[in-house]
Amino acid sequence: MIDTSIFISAIYVTLVLVFLIGWKRIITFEPIPKKSILNNISVIVACRNEAANLPHLLQAFRNQSLTGYQLILVDDHSSDATFQIMEQWAKKVDNVLVLKSEDHGKKKALKIGIESATNELIITTDADCTPTPLWLETVAQFYEETNADLIIGPVAIYPANNYFEKMQQLEFHSLVSSGAGAAGAGKPIMCNGANLAFKRRVWLSNYSNLHDKSASGDDVFLLHAVKKQKGEIEFLKSKNALVTTKPCETIHSFVNQRKRWASKAPMYTDFATILVAIIILGTSLLQITLLIASFISINYLIYLGIVFISKLVIDFIFLKQTAPFFGQKITAISLLSSAVVYPFYIVYSAISGVIKGIKTYSN
Repeated sequence: MIDTSIFISAIYVTLVLVFLIGWKRIITFEPIPKKSILNNISVIVACRNEAANLPHLLQAFRNQSLTGYQLILVDDHSSDATFQIMEQWAKKVDNVLVLKSEDHGKKKALKIGIESATNELIITTDADCTPTPLWLETVAQFYEETNADLIIGPVAIYPANNYFEKMQQLEFHSLVSSGAGAAGAGKPIMCNGANLAFKRRVWLSNYSNLHDKSASGDDVFLLHAVKKQKGEIEFLKSKNALVTTKPCETIHSFVNQRKRWASKAPMYTDFATILVAIIILGTSLLQITLLIASFISINYLIYLGIVFISKLVIDFIFLKQTAPFFGQKITAISLLSSAVVYPFYIVYSAISGVIKGIKTYSN
């Protein structure tokens, strides 16, 4: 057991070191103020029952330094005032297209929006998000410089006023930073539709790879498809491109969200993504197994300590390096408290999510 504990710990530490090296490889991008930009952008927001959040996002669009872009708002069968808010906004602002999706689901809503777009560069976000005023200008300049097929934008959770929200913020920070580090290492594995840019023709040509049966994953499945075709994928490391999203309000909604994310796993074919998922799940399973075994023999606590402490230390080093970019503070106490809960929630979310995904995909 001691050999297994050391081996798995070494693999996990190596993985995080790869993320750290990848993060440091990414050059911070600074947009040039008032630079002339070829405005060929269509921004698409697919919404369902977002009447409470949509006005705030629309105001953020009004505050953008870049003007003249096309904004496409797609209603996905909302039962609240979402569509009415969209229509009212379209009457007040130029270059706004409001659509209703005939089919159900975010992917279908995005599809009608992207098909209706008149520009080649597509940028997506969600209704519960808030971009910085320089968001679109920064993405546009980065695209002109890189001509990337897919641009992964940074996302962070704000605000975080209580322990539950701070735990979410820390865990989400870990996910986004790891995804950025993987991209910097040349092995992109994840992205978030809350801040994503891509070429219109790339999305449309890969629609069949987005797995309609899966409730989510339009972002990650697109990344995997572009990666398989050896397309150019870049992480946009710029605070000006940061988009913030709200934390889940309840534990139930948080767990359901993570289970929904995990339900995509049975459809993954990307080796790097599968390997990372196995390492993270395996490390969590080992910690739980060792904890249970320690009730039989106290010696297992030593093995648990090896795994737990090595993971805690490398996580602290990595997150401490990435935190300033996201404007967050990482303390040993906050990471320690999250590390105690993390293995249990990871194992539960992963197993239940995968079971859900298998049922969905097999039907």
